[in-house]
Amino acid sequence: MPTDVFRTTFEHTIKTGGWRTILAMIGFFCAVLLVCVLILAPQLVMAQPQAASAATTQKPLAIPVIDTVKGRDLFVSRGCVLCHSVNGVGGLAAPPLDAQDSAEIDLMTFVARMWRGAPAMIELQNLELGYFVDLTAQEIADLGGFVMDKQAQEDFSEAYVPEPMRLWMLDEPYWEGDRWPEDFIEGFRAL
Repeated sequence: MPTDVFRTTFEHTIKTGGWRTILAMIGFFCAVLLVCVLILAPQLVMAQPQAASAATTQKPLAIPVIDTVKGRDLFVSRGCVLCHSVNGVGGLAAPPLDAQDSAEIDLMTFVARMWRGAPAMIELQNLELGYFVDLTAQEIADLGGFVMDKQAQEDFSEAYVPEPMRLWMLDEPYWEGDRWPEDFIEGFRAL
């Protein structure tokens, strides 16, 4: 039935000279379509080279396989435990590195934290160890894995720290000062 109503209305419009109205409406819709194409086409053409150039400048990111057991061993063997603590085991000179509950290891956050603390860490390493601890990218990834993974830290205890190292742990919380690490670094340079 609706088709019959449409056909009847259409035929009536044609018979009474309404075909001009139909042609005008078709012309109007064609004009609107043409304007849209003229306005949008240059934007689409201009966007394509940008998308292509952005895609060609992006490079794949090399993400190392993280070994949290190696990270735990590095935390001790590289001396991080002298200044930082995990599960209350370690020094107090720098912020504790207890992991938060998280479903993922955010390696870039760990790297950013290390970067912010680098000047003070270098000073402490030179003072306490007599040298700067040089880490490879893989070692940083493994350390980050251990520091960011609550499950990997669960069983960390003093048993992992050799007896002589326990005596070297710093018990002064330097990092709690108002101007950490500036005062800390300036103070050691004055020595």
